[in-house]
Amino acid sequence: MNLHWKQLLVAVLAVLSGLALATPLLISHIVPAIITVQGPKADLSLDPVYARFTVQPTNSDIALPDWYDKNRDGDPSLISYNVVLNVTNNSNETALVDLLYISAGPTYVPGSVTWTPKATIERTVEGVYLDGKWVNTTWIPSNQSIVGGYWRQGVDVQSVYMTGNLTQTFMRIDGQWVDVTGRVTVPGQEQSIPDDRITMVGPFMTESLSFTSGNSSISQIDSYASVQVYSGKGGFNNFWAPNQSRLIMLNGAVFATARNIADLKLTPTYLHLQVSAMLQRSLTPTIPNHIIDTSSLINSLCQIKLNPNNNQYQYNMALSPNQIFESDPFGVEVFIKTRS
Repeated sequence: MNLHWKQLLVAVLAVLSGLALATPLLISHIVPAIITVQGPKADLSLDPVYARFTVQPTNSDIALPDWYDKNRDGDPSLISYNVVLNVTNNSNETALVDLLYISAGPTYVPGSVTWTPKATIERTVEGVYLDGKWVNTTWIPSNQSIVGGYWRQGVDVQSVYMTGNLTQTFMRIDGQWVDVTGRVTVPGQEQSIPDDRITMVGPFMTESLSFTSGNSSISQIDSYASVQVYSGKGGFNNFWAPNQSRLIMLNGAVFATARNIADLKLTPTYLHLQVSAMLQRSLTPTIPNHIIDTSSLINSLCQIKLNPNNNQYQYNMALSPNQIFESDPFGVEVFIKTRS
C-alpha cells in the first residue's frame, strides 16, 4: 500500500472514530423541552339572564363597511344588543377566563359545517411506551450539522379524534410523523374529547369577547363583532374565584340586513354560548419546563323566548321593574341596582 492510500485510510479511520465518539456525547447531552402534563380542567357554566335586541334604521349618511353589499342586501338597519350572562366557575380553584362567545339565531345544527368531525391535538409529553419500551427522548434531524441533529427531551405525539373518539396516534420519529396506533401507550392520553360544537344557521348577532394584555379594540364583519378588552394591570379582572358567579354583559350594535331582521322576529331564539378558560395553576407550574394543561373550551346551547315591544325584543330573568344594570368601568361586568 503506497503512502497516499495509507494517509487516506488514516484520515477515514480518524473521521469514523470521531463520529463514534461524538454520537455518545450527543446522546448524553439532551436538549430540554417544554413538556405538557394533563391536569384537571376548568369547569364553567353560562346562563343567559337577560337579552334585549333593538332594531333601528341607519343614518342615510353613514359610511357602510366594505363587506356590506347594498345592491344585494338593501338598506341596512342596526341591531343594538345587550345580553347578560351569569358566568359561574364551578371549579374549586381560581379560573382564568380568556374568551366568551355568543351567537343568536332562529335555528342551529349540531356539529360544525365549517370544520370536519376530525380533531388533532399535538403536544410534547414526558414519554411513551412504544412496543412495550419506555421512550422519553426525540431525535431532531438537522441538515446544518455534520452529525445530523440532536436529542431532545420528551416525545411529540399527535392524537387524532373522530367525532370525539380517539382513532389514531402519531409519534415524531426521525423528523417524520409515524402512525403508531396500537403500538403505543401514552400516559394521560384522553380516549375521548367533548364533541359539542354547534353551528348557528342565519344568526342575526354574534360577538366574541376576549381579554387581552394588549389594547382594547372592536371590529365587525357581517353580523359578527369581535371585542377585545384589556385585562392587564389596572384592567378588567378576568380571574374567577372558586365557585364564583359574575354577571357579564355583551353589548354593542351590528349592521343588519332585512334577512337578519326577519330572523330576529322568528321564535324561539337559540343562543350558542361558549367560554374558554384555564385554572390559575397553569400559570405557576411547580416543575421546571412543564406546562399543566387545565384549559377547556365549553359550548352550550339554550333557547329563549323574546317578547316583542315595538322595535324591541326582550328576555328578562334578572330585573324587576325597579331595577337596572350598572356596569363596571370596562363595560364588562354588571351589577343589579335599585333605580334611584
